Amino acid sequence: MPELSLEHWNAAADLLQKGGAVMYVLLLLSVSSLAVILFKLLQFWRIGASRSGMMELIATGSTHEIRRGEGPETPTHPPPPAQNTTPNTP
Repeated sequence: MPELSLEHWNAAADLLQKGGAVMYVLLLLSVSSLAVILFKLLQFWRIGASRSGMMELIATGSTHEIRRGEGPETPTHPPPPAQNTTPNTP
């Protein structure tokens, strides 16, 4: 892998300046997306999710097991309120 010299950094900075505001927005979005990708990889690594294990859970419809410490007996959200199906007539 070639070393990045000061000349390379100056060329990159020159391209950024020539691109104007659009280049700064693209740089910000690129850095943000890289941060999200790294965060999600770390999150999956922490719960011990392997590719084959994740695919098996998704194929069987057991995606609730992906969450750490939550199983089918401990719902993550309360059930929605019951809908009133009777028509409201005066």
